[in-house]
Amino acid sequence: MAAAGAAFSIPKFGSIPVEATRETMVTNALSTNASRTANCTPRLESKNSEATVSNGRFGPSQSGYAPSIEGPSGENVGRKWTLDANSSKLSSPVVGNGVAFSVAYHPQAELVAVNLQTGNELWTTKPKSNGQSVVANAPPTVRGANVIAGFSNGSLHANETQTQSNGQTVTELSGRVTALRTAGEATIAGTSGKTTSIVVMNRAGTVCQEYRLKNPITKVTGLAVADGKVFYSAAGQTEGHPTFGSVGAIDVETGDVLWDVMTKGQARGVSVAGKSAFVRTTDYTLTLNAQTGEHRWHVDTHGGSWVPPTVADGTVYFGGHYEVAAIDAATGSVEWRHEMQAINPRPIVAGDAVFVAADAIAGRPGIVTSLSPSTGETKWTEEIPKRNLSTPMVTDGTLLVSAYRAAQGAPGTEQYQPSTGELIALEGRK
Repeated sequence: MAAAGAAFSIPKFGSIPVEATRETMVTNALSTNASRTANCTPRLESKNSEATVSNGRFGPSQSGYAPSIEGPSGENVGRKWTLDANSSKLSSPVVGNGVAFSVAYHPQAELVAVNLQTGNELWTTKPKSNGQSVVANAPPTVRGANVIAGFSNGSLHANETQTQSNGQTVTELSGRVTALRTAGEATIAGTSGKTTSIVVMNRAGTVCQEYRLKNPITKVTGLAVADGKVFYSAAGQTEGHPTFGSVGAIDVETGDVLWDVMTKGQARGVSVAGKSAFVRTTDYTLTLNAQTGEHRWHVDTHGGSWVPPTVADGTVYFGGHYEVAAIDAATGSVEWRHEMQAINPRPIVAGDAVFVAADAIAGRPGIVTSLSPSTGETKWTEEIPKRNLSTPMVTDGTLLVSAYRAAQGAPGTEQYQPSTGELIALEGRK
């Protein structure tokens, strides 16, 4: 395994919130030759490159765009079903083989399988805890007949989508699983904790390559796969200095780190479309050349949701603090802004609509809304009386979203309200 590396001196950012690193922040901890000898390097490309609902945000590239998938439409949109998750906060849902999946982040990690049509719970499974608290920090992903979930104890579990009876631990990693992606024959995980790593596994769950990020990077926050390369975003902080991030690209076939750059503010997610990588940081949405990491443009987002930008037909959509904005992907110029009475909006684009989930604020409910991609005008809105909503997912005319409200008041008092969570399906009604 590679050493942690020397202390890193934070770049002094100028007017551009990204700097090339003085030394690479990424080390391949397993030799490329050994991986090749073992015939372990998995193929990242899939024969079917179309957007899917099985991998979160419509596929490995995380573009958030699915032109051939339709969500709810019409003026009469309402609930199809609601699954009570008790006190659990659920992840963004994914779908595979007619089943919706979500993981309970806390208080106890749990993978939940739900019938997509009825909302009936099919099965649940928990990772082994050995008496310790185990939580989840990343949504699950579906590949073929298996759903894969990662947990804070470093374990990755694969279950058949229709039953949990064949559940197995794919592998044990040395850090908390904070990002998870599948592409082609590969499963890619990002971690934090004991080690901050990007781990590439084959279909059997064997670790083929591990790329360790040096201190002071502490957490992998996002993964995207495009053109046979793995793109990552990460977060870090040093004593006496504001938070910062790292974004980079890795050629898994050769084991080469193609480029890595530092960002002003934590890098909280990355998506790839065309020849550009789109990054969300604490205060900015920025675009980099996907081949070189060179800065192209950035806009100040003034906070907002920490999810990757959505890219569709040459337009970038992202959530600011109280708004959704559409930006020309080539120039960074604003096409439209849509103000909201909710915070941290998370947009995706499916068919001919932008679907947005946003959190409650100041006594107002959370909302799910559909907007015109070209103008930002509202098509329909559904109020969700919960504090926090997940990134939505749409499939076959149905929108799925997780909703959560933390406990309020002091336990044992009349004012106390326990935490509540739900998985909600919306549909258009005639």
